[in-house]
Amino acid sequence: MTARRTSSPRGRGAPAQSRRGIASAERGGAQAPRAPAAFLLAAAVAAAVVACGDGDDPAGPGVPPEERVATIEVTSPIDTVMVVGRSVRLEAVAREADGTAVSGVAFTWAASNQDVAAVDGTGLVQAAAPGTSSISAAAGAATGSLRMRVVDVDLDAIAALFTDPYALALVSGMGADARSRVQAAIADCASARDAGHVIAMGECLRQVAAEAATVAGGADRVLAAVLDLYADRGLRLLDS
Repeated sequence: MTARRTSSPRGRGAPAQSRRGIASAERGGAQAPRAPAAFLLAAAVAAAVVACGDGDDPAGPGVPPEERVATIEVTSPIDTVMVVGRSVRLEAVAREADGTAVSGVAFTWAASNQDVAAVDGTGLVQAAAPGTSSISAAAGAATGSLRMRVVDVDLDAIAALFTDPYALALVSGMGADARSRVQAAIADCASARDAGHVIAMGECLRQVAAEAATVAGGADRVLAAVLDLYADRGLRLLDS
């Protein structure tokens, strides 16, 4: 048998090699420019940041902080009792509905009874007469307040009880342990006087009495008993 070789007629199409050349030429033709990968990544990050920012600040940019305030808390460094003639600066903290503190808020301060205690635009309260006065701070649609009670007591005279020469002699005559504890309590009374802190003054007087009561016996016990009378005298002056 004779093997036959067949071939495609030339008129039916280009040879396979020519077609491959055409395809290569098409692929090698003009293409749309591709953006650098770094640029695409930066654009994606920027879009994500913008989206997150919109979700975290529903009020949008430029909204005054006062419009974000839901609640206001007013606090005092000396609790809620003041002495006639003394002053104290209150602090106001504004918060959003979720409890987040709002900074940059301008508060409007007011007092319900200025004859008892008045307040200025910075939250400084001046006690004028015995009684009560509610001090409020407002911002936007929110208001917070603190009811202050003003009493007429002489904190200087109470603290001076323990700087009396006889009281000093009582304390110095105690043993080292009892003396150090009582002296610490008396120092707290002096700090309460300086701050105008009525509540702290009561606490230190009770502490002096408590330390005096722990003295076991002997000469220290006699000295402590007399010192307890001084503390009791201070508490009576404080409650008068």
